Amino acid sequence: MKVFRLTACLLAALLLLSSCGIVIINRGEEPGPATESETDFPPLTDTYESKDYPVVTEPDWVAEAEKWLGDLRSANFNGTSVFFLVAEGTGYTFDEEDDLYRAAVLKRNELVNKKYNVQIITERKNASTLLSEVKKADRAGDFYSDFVVIRSGDMSAYLEGGYLLNLKSLPYADYGAPYFDHKGMDQLTVGDAVYGAVGAATAQIESYACLYFNKSYAEELGVSCPYKEVYDGTFTWDRFLDSLEDLPKGTTRFVSAFEENKTAAMAYFSSGERFLTCYNLNQPRLSCDTKTAKTMISHVKKLFSLDTAKLTLEEQDGESKKTLKGFDIFKEGKSLYALGSVADMESLQNAGFSWEVLPLPKLTEKKAFYTPMTADAPVIAALATSQRLELMGHVLQAINAASCDNMAYEFYKDAMQRLITGTNTLDMLDFIRETPVYDLAFMLGEDEKAVRAGTYDAFRDAAKGKQPFSYYLDSKKTALDNYFSGLS
Repeated sequence: MKVFRLTACLLAALLLLSSCGIVIINRGEEPGPATESETDFPPLTDTYESKDYPVVTEPDWVAEAEKWLGDLRSANFNGTSVFFLVAEGTGYTFDEEDDLYRAAVLKRNELVNKKYNVQIITERKNASTLLSEVKKADRAGDFYSDFVVIRSGDMSAYLEGGYLLNLKSLPYADYGAPYFDHKGMDQLTVGDAVYGAVGAATAQIESYACLYFNKSYAEELGVSCPYKEVYDGTFTWDRFLDSLEDLPKGTTRFVSAFEENKTAAMAYFSSGERFLTCYNLNQPRLSCDTKTAKTMISHVKKLFSLDTAKLTLEEQDGESKKTLKGFDIFKEGKSLYALGSVADMESLQNAGFSWEVLPLPKLTEKKAFYTPMTADAPVIAALATSQRLELMGHVLQAINAASCDNMAYEFYKDAMQRLITGTNTLDMLDFIRETPVYDLAFMLGEDEKAVRAGTYDAFRDAAKGKQPFSYYLDSKKTALDNYFSGLS
């Protein structure tokens, strides 16, 4: 668990202030003015208190970053500029203009500058414009940028075009360091080349998948938020699905912000497994026809039977009707649970009911909480036309070492003051961030039908159909293998 959680008492006090209509938001280096809230938040309804809830002090992430940086090899690059071109849609971990994250981004860049005497230059571009300009530069053999920061869901075009540099080419970059996500980078390894870096510098908290729980609706139903199960590690798929089945008939139990194939995939990732094995192989291969996958297919089959895809409501005049779909049902306060991402917290600011954010259930009590990353999770890649390899190796290492938990900490402060309606939410966010899961099939499948059909579409089909998982995998395996052969 992360140690920068604020105490429950402080959180409750701030939330009580916001329920009175006064919210103080600090977005940047200077505190913002007190503003009048448009909505009165409902009173706090949390009744659960963890017996082991730690009261801790706020740590100094800058001191932690300086420690990591101090362990790196020394060098002086005489004020050289290092360029990061950032695709819009990747979040804010490289956004120097965003109100919430600007101070943290600038401070991180300052620490890297202090270590290596470099200037971090970032520029945000439309994702399609960025890809088009990368293509032109690659065709001409011209330098365009040292690094690009792109959505994980946009990796396919960069890989297919051969626009990316093998990150193993960068000297002095140690991807075994604790601030890199090792298993995530294994999924970004094709053949003997590592094409993307994920870790502290890309830990965009809004990109983590999660469950939402409607505490007001639960109170009407006479059920409680499963805080105890989350804290003691017994919040499993079996218990979660059993609790849904026990609800009264007519209850809207579960909705999802995602299409069925992605809903199924995220459930599967919560087991800690992935569709593909990539690391140290000539090309990625399927590794998902397992006992765990069969168990998760059974769980997803049951989940689909409890899912409400759309809901029709009568308007107040009693004559007109409106139809809600997916997460909009939850936002209306009409569903008990919803699958979404942490980014969806923003849409619940003025929801008018009490809610909580939870990790996805575990496969078993002994497992960790595994959290899928959505397709807009950022990935750092180096362009094949990049030339300053030594400089880039030092900077890629340093920018991750200097990141620590700074972005998440800014999010926590803002969420505490402006969004959340419970005293346990920061703990729940810690559980959500415990073990992120990246999957190459999920990254490439957004644009590549062969990948999508041969992995998470097949998983969805098995959950909805009558044939074994292997049947759906085998029917698409040739097209999938042909696609990966083209990447090697």
